[in-house]
Amino acid sequence: MSDLTYHLGTENKNHKYYLSVCLVSASKKTLTKDSLLSAASASEKNALEFLIKEQNRTSNKANLDCVHVAPERAFHALKLLGATGRVFFQGKKVVIDPFTSFDFYFEADRQNPENVLVKGFWKLGNQKGALHECEWVVPADPSWILKDGIIRSIKEEVSSRWIGLAVLGPQFLKGPELAQFLSQTQDEIQIDWKSGDASLTLEPIPFLTLSCRHGGFADLWFDYGAYGKIAAHDSASMPWRDLAAEKGWEKDLLETDFVKKSVERSHYYCPLDKVAKSLTFLLEVGWTIIDARGRKVLRQKSAELDAQFSEEKIAIHAKVYYENHHVDLTALVGAFNRQEHFVELSPHAVALLDRENFSKEWGDFAEQEITSEGIHLKKGRFGLLEQLLAQPNLLIREDLKQKIVKMSRCEPAAPIDPSAFFQGTLFAYQKEGLQWLKYLEEGRFGGLLADEMGLGKTVQVLAFFSLLSFQQPCLIVVPTSLLFNWEREIKKFLPSFVVYSHQGKERLQSKEELQQKQIILTSYALLRIDADILQQVDYQVVVLDEGQTIKNPDSQIAHCCFRLQSQIRLVVTGTPIENRLEDLWSIFHFLEPDLLGERRQFQSEVLLSQMGNQYLERIKKKIRPFLLRRKKEQVALQLPPKIEQTVFVEMTQPQRDIYERWLRNTKQGLLKKVSLDGAASHRMEILEAILRLRQLCAHPWLVEERQEEESELLSAKFDRVISDLEEVVEEKRKVLVYSQFTKMLRLLEAAIQQRGWKYVYLDGSTVNREEVVSRFQEDPQVSIFLISLKAGGVGLNLTAADYVFLYDPWWNEAVERQAIDRAHRLGKNGAVIARRYITALSIEEKIMRLKAHKTTLSDKLLESGEG
Repeated sequence: MSDLTYHLGTENKNHKYYLSVCLVSASKKTLTKDSLLSAASASEKNALEFLIKEQNRTSNKANLDCVHVAPERAFHALKLLGATGRVFFQGKKVVIDPFTSFDFYFEADRQNPENVLVKGFWKLGNQKGALHECEWVVPADPSWILKDGIIRSIKEEVSSRWIGLAVLGPQFLKGPELAQFLSQTQDEIQIDWKSGDASLTLEPIPFLTLSCRHGGFADLWFDYGAYGKIAAHDSASMPWRDLAAEKGWEKDLLETDFVKKSVERSHYYCPLDKVAKSLTFLLEVGWTIIDARGRKVLRQKSAELDAQFSEEKIAIHAKVYYENHHVDLTALVGAFNRQEHFVELSPHAVALLDRENFSKEWGDFAEQEITSEGIHLKKGRFGLLEQLLAQPNLLIREDLKQKIVKMSRCEPAAPIDPSAFFQGTLFAYQKEGLQWLKYLEEGRFGGLLADEMGLGKTVQVLAFFSLLSFQQPCLIVVPTSLLFNWEREIKKFLPSFVVYSHQGKERLQSKEELQQKQIILTSYALLRIDADILQQVDYQVVVLDEGQTIKNPDSQIAHCCFRLQSQIRLVVTGTPIENRLEDLWSIFHFLEPDLLGERRQFQSEVLLSQMGNQYLERIKKKIRPFLLRRKKEQVALQLPPKIEQTVFVEMTQPQRDIYERWLRNTKQGLLKKVSLDGAASHRMEILEAILRLRQLCAHPWLVEERQEEESELLSAKFDRVISDLEEVVEEKRKVLVYSQFTKMLRLLEAAIQQRGWKYVYLDGSTVNREEVVSRFQEDPQVSIFLISLKAGGVGLNLTAADYVFLYDPWWNEAVERQAIDRAHRLGKNGAVIARRYITALSIEEKIMRLKAHKTTLSDKLLESGEG
């Protein structure tokens, strides 16, 4: 047995308490490691081996006179040394008890509303005492106390920092220091309050602690300031608790989507889809919320936007601020797409992602490409930027704001007028249309010009054509019945431009020849037939007139149009949506193929739009920059009260064959008679021949027996009028349709009935004229009024009509003017658009010239007859 004694002390190194063990030999011999172990008993050998190992950690000294043990191993060293029975502290022998541990707690005594006296206490069974009054206290891991000659540890779960605070003696805490102390001791150290005077009761401040990462499970707590924090489900009776106030706060919590529900350690539950809404409300009214990892939950305060524009894309950068923290928009979008509610801001704070609000403000960007550099928008989706300007707390540079405003208005780089090649005058709204078309050209975008009928869509396109450089040919595709009308309009407004009409047997059949043309005009039918050739040409602009023709994306003609090659694509139609929203997808698939996504995706969004308006709004945002539609009411101040238009329609081939046969046969017989007897003798025969030719222009069935062909296929004019009537019905407008031939009105009536449109009819045989007029004027469902020119040309007030269609021209212009004035008279609000339909290269075209010049034979005959 050795003669060693062990003397204890502590040494503070880097704010840590190391146990110092000094070895003293009674014989005063040198204490080497080997000599010590050879003389030690078995129990003492364990202690010495431990001390040797500790010294080897820090020193290579052979002598073992004084060893320093790290705090985390100090009490283990004490337990080993205690077995020797020769342990001393400050010259007095001490005993180490490894089997019992002290409890520890703080006592808090409120001295006044601001100051609290805090003191640390040990407790062992029924005994207790102030910690700072003990003989020796060491804050280690675990800490220990020397009391009445016995060293015992303090329970391991008590952090050494609280022991270190208690050793300093009673502490007066107030303000932030007190709040920090109470916050940090929560759930760690018991605090006994010695004073609970009702006059010092504090108002409890509620806060919510979330128990899971999704925020669906939670506990309600109350912060009583200096008294500490207590859970709502804690039934402990404290003199300082205000239970009535606590119930009031709990009621506020339960008015959100949280309900009382005990699951494991949590006592309140909220459905996951309602979490963000409920937490946002609580934060807005001032609650504190702590997430499952002890981090403070913050709500969005503001955002800062930046964007870079390139030829192919727009890079969006945004910082979203949560109090003193900020997070990149890409992180929020990622969390949104993962259906998460929280985004980490720092080790101590998380952002609450209000999914409903985020979807309104940034949801459209969640679908876009996300990279480390930001969110990338395809250039054609700049329409999504406009909505950002409506965010009240969005910080954005003034130059960027102006750029977005300019883009959303589709304004070109500089205001522009038609070139000198354009022979015409534009109304103010048509000039706006020209600016829009120019903007599309600058951005290489496609566009849908969808102004209502009669507002001059063709004129706007031709004014735009006057600005083109024509480095490549331009293609205009129209219904067959409009080929002649477009040709005339181009010659009228752009007389110096060369138009090649791709039709007939002599049409060009090579890419090289077509590539040399300036403007190529063709029909949908011929585009389908000559698709292989027309699709090889690189066009500068492709225009589809009456673009609803491609509303069915599965149709052959739609596929032909989709494959056309062009820098810019335009669609012109007054009825972009005839039956369903999917019509729009086909048109925009031609204009901007990526804009509305895949067809199935668009169909899904259309279905969802019936349940939530945000899906329809998303579609509108995307297409808004590329769609220009003005109604008559919007441009009423810019329009004259009456607009008269002439639509030239070229006959179908079957109609042309019938017309030419009648003309040839009439000339052969009638001219021979006139040469023998003079014109005066055969005046009635001449008039009858002219009448038959006029009827053939209207519809061959007015002269010949009905054939197997459909009425629309046999008469180009009939087909065009029915198409225009469809547009009027779609616009929910009203129209007067005049014809001199009641048989023609009946043909129109049959086609209208077949389509289920509401109409009224008036000719010389109509008895209840007042009732018919009243129905048209007052019934919003009745869109069409079929009227015989003689029966309805005078004496009627039809101010409900927006349009007047003159199916066939009359000799006397005054009669036509009176018919138009049935709608254009006092009491009419807005302009009236009157449209004359003229069959090109026919007797009707000659009648128009006769009326203009008053010099031809037919006019003289009529004047003579009247005389």
